[in-house]
Amino acid sequence: MKIVSLNEGVLDAVTGQIPELVRLLNLTPDEVSKLKALFKAAYEEELALQFRIDKKEVPMTYMAATPHAQALTGFFMEKLITSWEVEGAENLHEALAFFEAGGNVIVMSNHTGVVDAPIAAYILLRFLSETYRMTWIAGKRVWESVLLRMFALCVDLLTMYGMKYVTSAQGTTEFQEMRARNFAMLRFMRRNRSLWFAYPQGTWNNMGRLTKGEPNAMDLVGALGGENYENTAVLPAYLSGPEKIIPPIPGQKKGKDGFHLFLRKPTPGHVDFRFGPMIYGGDLRGSKARGINIVMCSIADLARTQKEMGPYALRYRKNLEL
Repeated sequence: MKIVSLNEGVLDAVTGQIPELVRLLNLTPDEVSKLKALFKAAYEEELALQFRIDKKEVPMTYMAATPHAQALTGFFMEKLITSWEVEGAENLHEALAFFEAGGNVIVMSNHTGVVDAPIAAYILLRFLSETYRMTWIAGKRVWESVLLRMFALCVDLLTMYGMKYVTSAQGTTEFQEMRARNFAMLRFMRRNRSLWFAYPQGTWNNMGRLTKGEPNAMDLVGALGGENYENTAVLPAYLSGPEKIIPPIPGQKKGKDGFHLFLRKPTPGHVDFRFGPMIYGGDLRGSKARGINIVMCSIADLARTQKEMGPYALRYRKNLEL
């Protein structure tokens, strides 16, 4: 299949996968018709949004979920998730009580692939008895790709430039723009109430284990807490299953999504969403390296095996600043 770049050939790249999806997901003729209509509506919706982005009519940073992206993604979630389970529900409910009492909560999770956020949102919306505003923190590619937004905007997104982009831009005219956008994102978090979801590894990987966390993820805690770190908490989480439902493309590398091919081999399956005890912001004070190590070790504690823990396996922890 031809590799598409950003918005070139988007609809052809996706609709070309429908015959294989019909076979893999055992879709009925009515479901095929519905899927084609959903693809078309989501595509047109995101093209209109892209036009507004290009005209600078949409403020950078925040992107609200769009109806057709929600409908399209919901169609796939119903087909792909055969069963799901939430573990550590008491920790999730404690975090929600903290949030309802006025506290700030950032859910920090492992990141296995491009469908983590839709799957997490699907499970939470069915598990929780109340509806909460939930916002995922995402990278800049969402602003640039109609195709990615066709699915990613099933949830509210707060976008930023990852550190690899900011660091590589030092000395260029884009550097100040990137920093300004990231500061705007942090200000938005401080001024708006939401359950925030972040991936402290910075990007996803297909290695079946955690990778090193990004110390700058601790800026999110500082942005919400200000001088009052105790008013902010991190809820560690671990999502298992998406990497099997949408397996990585052979040869994919960390963070390279090849998103136009993401539907190539879907395999419906089970998902586990596990939550650990909350970490209060005051316990994360100090160096960013110490803070991210505490968070990542808490996420690793939710993994099933030492291999999945990666650099946060028990045998490595004596070398970490904690």
